[in-house]
Amino acid sequence: MTKENINELIKTGRLITYYLFRDARKIGLTLSELPFEEGVEFRKKTIEKYYDSLRINIILPHTQMVFPDMWGIIGEINEITDNFLIFFDGYMDRHVIEMNNIHNFAKLVEETIIFDFYIINRELDYLIQWDSSCQILIGAGKAKEWVESLIKRHSK
Repeated sequence: MTKENINELIKTGRLITYYLFRDARKIGLTLSELPFEEGVEFRKKTIEKYYDSLRINIILPHTQMVFPDMWGIIGEINEITDNFLIFFDGYMDRHVIEMNNIHNFAKLVEETIIFDFYIINRELDYLIQWDSSCQILIGAGKAKEWVESLIKRHSK
């Protein structure tokens, strides 16, 4: 991939989804992408509901922990059993992907570039955020307990 191609992906807001779809094909996974306007609406609703957690603000209950090897950890969140949505920091990628298996997502992130991501369900019952630069996994809503459970298992 040339520098010009990468710049074009950034301009069109597709940098991460390009790599995810490419790498999913390599390992035999199928991803689906929400229509752009529907994805924008989910991003907006997520920010409205979880804004304080996204800022790592103590006002809204959340749990966080540094996980240097998050790529293996994400597959341990067995509570995610239905379809879920994945989105990214807007300056990197403005699209939303839907998947139905957290273990497949864990396999995919092991194969692709490192990026920050947010996982929600359509009901916005939970938010999982991975901050790749700080290596922090954050859980809010129902995911607060899930991340607390991970902390207990990995703090021994």
